[in-house]
Amino acid sequence: MFQDNEYIGFVTYTQGKRNRKIPFGIVSQSYKQKAIVTHYSRKIRKNLIAIEDKRYFSHLGIDIKSISRALYMNIKARRIIQGGSTITQQLARNLFEDHSITFHRKIKEILYAISLEREHTKEEILDLYFNNIYWGKNLYGIRAASLYYFAKEPYLLSQQEQLLLLTILRGPNYYIRHSDLCMKRYNLLNEILFKKGIISKNVYQNNKMWTYNFEYNKLSIIPPSVIPYITKSINNKKSSILTSLNFDLQNFINYTIEKSPYPISIVVLQDGKIIGINSKYGIDYPLTFHSNIGSTLKPFLYTFYRENGVSKEETFNCITTINNQKWNVKEAELPSKSVLNIQEALLTSNNNAFINAANKIGMNNVLKFIASLLNKEESNIHPSSILGATSNGISLFELTKLYADFFLNNDDPFKNECKQLLCQIAKIKLGIDINNLFLKTGTTNGNKERFAILGNEKIVLGIMRQENSINDYSKDGSFINSIKNIARNIFSPQKMYTWM
Repeated sequence: MFQDNEYIGFVTYTQGKRNRKIPFGIVSQSYKQKAIVTHYSRKIRKNLIAIEDKRYFSHLGIDIKSISRALYMNIKARRIIQGGSTITQQLARNLFEDHSITFHRKIKEILYAISLEREHTKEEILDLYFNNIYWGKNLYGIRAASLYYFAKEPYLLSQQEQLLLLTILRGPNYYIRHSDLCMKRYNLLNEILFKKGIISKNVYQNNKMWTYNFEYNKLSIIPPSVIPYITKSINNKKSSILTSLNFDLQNFINYTIEKSPYPISIVVLQDGKIIGINSKYGIDYPLTFHSNIGSTLKPFLYTFYRENGVSKEETFNCITTINNQKWNVKEAELPSKSVLNIQEALLTSNNNAFINAANKIGMNNVLKFIASLLNKEESNIHPSSILGATSNGISLFELTKLYADFFLNNDDPFKNECKQLLCQIAKIKLGIDINNLFLKTGTTNGNKERFAILGNEKIVLGIMRQENSINDYSKDGSFINSIKNIARNIFSPQKMYTWM
């Protein structure tokens, strides 16, 4: 059982080619990317002390000599130009998150630093420092910095990479923007470490010859609520989580969402597990946002109707509802004839025919089926639910999983029949011929949400697009172009992607 805060600070990994584990994100409830540090080199601690606070092991949180020198220079300049901060003070500043350049902030920092020294050993303070210090780009702690800048855990960093992290520490965003100044400071620190006897001449020379290259491995912020859905295994000792997400697929999803002119959400399932997920509104949005699902419910109803005696030849009024359902049900596309059989109704997504077919079987029976399918109380299901409306709605993940679970059994003749019709819909709507690719689209009232569920025997993908409908009046609109591009990139056999 997962607890909300249990895995905050854990690093999540995706699987790339040849089962290579690639850092993907950090579990966090805020904008901060702060990862729990479990193991890092002691050399970087030694180098930090030599560079930032040579009297670290002898002072009690503040260095009087450094403060006196800084105070003199600040008074002379009539503004703060030097800090004189010890490692403990730098930690204090990061912990209480006050970065204002004022004397009042400096006093608070000093008092907090003294308090930290009383409560912790020097070794504990160093560990706190490397867990909390800011490294730019919303990165806190050496582990997050190492994963972002070099795409590797801190204990795997080379001596040059460790020195580069210390180089940018004083102003990460500034030094990243100015590579010439970054290299100048890097060489200065290399010189300091050599002159103090911290590094050998051989290391010094190797450092000088090294040319740096940041990976800029963008890390995602993973809300704790997402973890149960994407976890394959958890290593508590290393504070890491191996996810079911596929690296290449996830990158494609991220790119698609970023480039979309409309806010879209995507979730991809394989063998019932999420292998790709994201949204313009955050990675947890496909799990947490609930809405009606429109005509994407029709394939389930089609199968239920066929199982309960509706033949392929039997026709139903597709212009108006009959019997007791006196609705004025609109159709996105006016039918060319007055009656349709159930297959024609599914292919054209005709609402009236599906309602009238429900009347034949018995409306109560159909509503009970919908309640069971959507795992809803029967009191929340009404005749309008045939058109995909429920009182609380369902998530994009739940909808996609319904399709994945529903078509899992290939021995059911009615499900196979339904799937073949959905394959026809894919060919008609997308204009591309990808073997066994099925598609069903749906919209909510006013095209507020547009859905597409597509897949094959291995993978099911759900897409939701939310938009201002006045820009796109037709039933599927330009959404079809987005679906076509996704289908070509994920399901086309020429792509030969690793997740297939």
